[in-house]
Amino acid sequence: MEKDFKKIVKEKTKDDLIRIVVNKEEYKNELVEAAEDELRLRDKEQTSIPSEKLSPYIEQSAVKEIPLGIYLASILFFLYAPLWFVIGNLQGMISAFQDNTVLAIGAMWNILMSILSIVLGIGILKGSKWGYEWGLGTAIVNILWFGYWYFQKEETMFYAFLILLETIIAVALVINRDYFENTDSAGLESITIHSDNNYVERDISQLSIIHQSINTEKNKLFGGGMTDDIMSRINSLCKTREEAIHLLNTYNSFYKTDLIDDLKQLDSSYDAIKRNVSTFIDLDIIEEKYPHNSKL
Repeated sequence: MEKDFKKIVKEKTKDDLIRIVVNKEEYKNELVEAAEDELRLRDKEQTSIPSEKLSPYIEQSAVKEIPLGIYLASILFFLYAPLWFVIGNLQGMISAFQDNTVLAIGAMWNILMSILSIVLGIGILKGSKWGYEWGLGTAIVNILWFGYWYFQKEETMFYAFLILLETIIAVALVINRDYFENTDSAGLESITIHSDNNYVERDISQLSIIHQSINTEKNKLFGGGMTDDIMSRINSLCKTREEAIHLLNTYNSFYKTDLIDDLKQLDSSYDAIKRNVSTFIDLDIIEEKYPHNSKL
C-alpha cells in the first residue's frame, strides 16, 4: 500500500500535495506522509527566487550595521601601526650603531606589532570573532605592560596616553561584543545565497504549507487546531535569527503579507498571540510585549 501512496503523490501537482498536507485531517496518515516526502524530494531540485523579487528586508539583514565603538577600536589599531613602525625603525637604527641586542629585539617586536595592529583593525572592522578575541587580549596585555612602564619611567605622560587608548579599545570591544557573536552566524542550512547574488534557494513548500494553513485557520469558525503544526514548521525553518529574517522576507516576497501579522490574527487573546509569535520574540526580532513591534 505504501508504494501505491508513493505512486499517487508522484502524479499530483505541488499545489495538490500542499493541499493534502494542509488538510491532513481529511486524508489517511500514509497519504499525508507520502505527500510530505514528495514535497521534500521536489524541493531538493533547483528552486530559485529572482533577486528582483526580494524585498530590502533581506538586503538589510545581509549588510550588518557597524557600531561606532567598532569603528573607534579599529581606527585606533590602524593608528598604532605607523607609531610602532616608526619606533621600531628608530630602535633598529640605534641598535645597529650601538650593537645593542636587546634594543634590536625590541625593534623587531615593535615592527611586528605594527603589522599585527593592521590585521587586528581589519578583523575588528569585519566583525570576526578572532578579531574580537585577539584585539581585546592585546589591549589588556598592553594596559598591563604600559602600566608597568608607567611606574618605572620618569616620563609618564606617554605611557598614560597609551594606557588611555588601550582602555578605550578594550571598553569599545566589550560593549559591542554582540556584534562579533552575531556576525559569524551566517551559515544557514535551509537558505543558500549564491556568490553571484542572483538567486536565493529555500524550502518553498514549507512556506506554502504555512501560508495555506494560516489562511485555513483564519477561515475556521473555531480555530486553534492547526496552530501547533504552523508553529512547528516555523520553528524548523528558524534555527537562527538570520534564518528567521530570511523566512520573513521570503514570505513577504511571495505572498505580499507579513508573516508576524498573519500569526497575530490567528487568535484574539494576548497570551495566544504571544505564543504564536514566540519564535520571533526568542530570536530578538520583535518585542516581547504586545503589539510585538519589530526590533529591526
